[in-house]
Amino acid sequence: MSLNNALNAAMEQANTAADSLPTVSNDNKQSSVVTLPAGRAISVDDALSQVGNAVDAYLKVKDTGLRIGEDIMPFEKLGVSIKLAEVAAKYTVSFSLAGNQTYKHSVDGIREMTTGQAWADVIQMARSTDARCKGQYISFDLVFTLTKDVQGKAGVIPAGTRIGYSTPYTGTQMVAPWVKAMKAAGRDEDEDIAVTLVHIPKKKGSNNYGVFSIENVTN
Repeated sequence: MSLNNALNAAMEQANTAADSLPTVSNDNKQSSVVTLPAGRAISVDDALSQVGNAVDAYLKVKDTGLRIGEDIMPFEKLGVSIKLAEVAAKYTVSFSLAGNQTYKHSVDGIREMTTGQAWADVIQMARSTDARCKGQYISFDLVFTLTKDVQGKAGVIPAGTRIGYSTPYTGTQMVAPWVKAMKAAGRDEDEDIAVTLVHIPKKKGSNNYGVFSIENVTN
């Protein structure tokens, strides 16, 4: 799945929350049979890409602020850098299984990433397991790097800390427009782009939650 195609699809998804699901015939309630293409051996570039995207902690977007990993300090703003080369797109399906929210992913819409199971079967299983499952959506994985030390509740979180984030179902609107604008501006894939993550509190009915915007740092 190319990033450009993912961006175009994600922009449409963010506006319409469209649900594109491969059609699988299953009239007899038996497991569908899908012909899968041959696998591909991992290359050195693949391996280096995976190692390069390793993170130290994950960003948590709460109604009270942005949190880094297990530290409970909420931040209104975080100064970070990001490389377009470390933005990856994938298909995701989210569903409740035994009371736990479960996520499955595919990079090609054919196989599930970790099991190799037919992606259409995974979506079908998710929908049959959870009536509230919305089907597949496009999500983005990003890696942010702290540009300066920040004071957490448990101690200083140092500059250089790599922070991972995966967008939820409604999260493409936080990321896709910025990525598309940077690519349109011709920013280099390996450039460290300085940005500020700005927390935005939201409320829908009785539900308080948070999102963030990505704002470029200008000199």
